[in-house]
Amino acid sequence: MFKHCDTYEIDICFKGKDDEDDEFSLRIELFRSLTNKKLFRYKAWRNEFFRIQSTFPQSNSGNPKHEPSDETILVGFSQPYFESSKEIRADSASNALKKVIQDLGKSLEHITSKSLKIK
Repeated sequence: MFKHCDTYEIDICFKGKDDEDDEFSLRIELFRSLTNKKLFRYKAWRNEFFRIQSTFPQSNSGNPKHEPSDETILVGFSQPYFESSKEIRADSASNALKKVIQDLGKSLEHITSKSLKIK
C-alpha cells in the first residue's frame, strides 16, 4: 500500500523546426510505501486538450442541449525509460523525485535523440 506524498508539475518545451515550440506539461504524483519508507512509486499524467460533447440533457429530438466545449483532461503518460507506476528506492521523497527526473530525462533523450541536461 502506498500513500500520496506530493504532486509536481513540469513544463517541457522543445524547439522544433522553424523555431516553433512544442510544449506540454506533466503532472507527477509521488507515493511512498506504508511498509517500506525507502520505497516510492510515481504516476505521470499529461495535460491533453479535447473537444467534448455532453450527452445529457437532451432536447425532445434526442440531441444534446449544450454546445461542445474544449476541456483539459489528464491522460496517463508512459514512455520508454519513463514508466508510470514504476517503483523507486530512495532515502527520501526529494531523492525519489531526483530519480523520477532522471528517468524523464532519459525518456526525452530517447524521444528527441538529443542529449539533455536537467537541472
